[in-house]
Amino acid sequence: MQKLLWVDGFFLLFILAATDLSCCSCSGCFDHEWRALLRFKRSVSSEPPGLLSSWNGEKNCCEWEGVECDNATGHVTGLHLGRDPLDITPELNGNKLDSCLAELTHLSYMDLSGNDFRGIRIPDFIGSMTQLRFLDLSSAGFSGVVPPVIGNLSSLRVLHLSYNLELVVDDFAWFSNLLSLQHLDLSGLSLGIGKARNLDKVLLSMIPSLIELRLSECKLSNSHFNHHLNLTLSTIQTLDLHLNSIGGNFPHFLQNLTSLRVLDLSNNKLNSSIPVMNNIVELDLSENKFPRIHDVGVWSFSRLKSLDLSFNDMEEELVGPGPSSNVSRFALETPRLSYNRFCGEIPTSLQRLTSLTSLYLDNNKLTGKIPAALGYITSLQELYLTQNQLTGSIPVSLGNLMMLQKLDLSSNLLLNGTIPDTIGKLSKLEFLDIYIQCFFIWCNHRSPFCQHINVKMPVCNLQP
Repeated sequence: MQKLLWVDGFFLLFILAATDLSCCSCSGCFDHEWRALLRFKRSVSSEPPGLLSSWNGEKNCCEWEGVECDNATGHVTGLHLGRDPLDITPELNGNKLDSCLAELTHLSYMDLSGNDFRGIRIPDFIGSMTQLRFLDLSSAGFSGVVPPVIGNLSSLRVLHLSYNLELVVDDFAWFSNLLSLQHLDLSGLSLGIGKARNLDKVLLSMIPSLIELRLSECKLSNSHFNHHLNLTLSTIQTLDLHLNSIGGNFPHFLQNLTSLRVLDLSNNKLNSSIPVMNNIVELDLSENKFPRIHDVGVWSFSRLKSLDLSFNDMEEELVGPGPSSNVSRFALETPRLSYNRFCGEIPTSLQRLTSLTSLYLDNNKLTGKIPAALGYITSLQELYLTQNQLTGSIPVSLGNLMMLQKLDLSSNLLLNGTIPDTIGKLSKLEFLDIYIQCFFIWCNHRSPFCQHINVKMPVCNLQP
């Protein structure tokens, strides 16, 4: 009988324990998590109320706006409280980040970006939230030194601290503890990382899982990077260094990043030759000081798909890929050569780039006729030749570009002749901008072409 009572008692305790583990509070979620969220709500404000207006004591907290719960356990796993700067949603304001958030022990995703925490420091308790895999505190008004205890977040995959203008990292050594980190954004910390210790050593070579690193607008120069770093173990595929002060010779360490696929060096002061980096797929060198296209070696990158050389004031004749150019055998899709001072004729050798989808040659000083060879790049979807000094008639071969959606030939004041009727058969054409001295155009007003055409014409006969 005693044994039976003991078994019954044990079974009852088991049922009660299971009930406590699986059931939520009367509000529809775990009581301690519900209370923690309400405490957080009281610690911040927004006028008008904004997204926290749904946070009340009557509803299941898993149904509150910005709260994500695990469907199986009911625990709060995500706080999606980020705000886009262009969003009309009122920002959250607070003079502290309440430690009640640490009670959300199953939280793996926390986005507080775009809010205003009025210059407070990032609190140390975040270092105890070891389940976090995603943490976004960008543009949130934090200041002071980033607490090294964030290095305890060994499960963290994504860390965004960008555009907290008074935030400081004094030593990058603790970042090497973030063994799972894949995406790191420290952009806009122009006062905060330039004097930090171990910047290049840790970020470029000591985080084994890092694949994306963004350091734009950080006032970095060549002196911040050791040219003799051993980067053979680096896994970085995307590196954003735009809007810094990297100038003169191309940084040697970049050649050693063999894992690199996407490189943004726009808005710097580079003016020397670029070494061939055959693994690069996207390269942005716009708004630098390259004097000649030869210095860039643009036709030597064998895997390049996207290239931006706009706003460099290159003044030489535009030279296309030669017969032995590596890039002509592969897949360059989007070269942006706008806003330079390229002169001479458009090179017919551009037709070797058989995978082009967009070609930007606008706002240069190109002369001569539009080459018929462009009409044989049948993959073209966008062709921009506006603001040049092109002459002659529009080649009939452009009617071969059946994938073409946008064609801008405007502000070439010496174009003349007839618009080929084949242009009217380009069924995917959405935008056409032309200025021609005198032309005739055959047009079916029910065709997609005539519905979207934008033709500027001082003298024109339009024939049905």
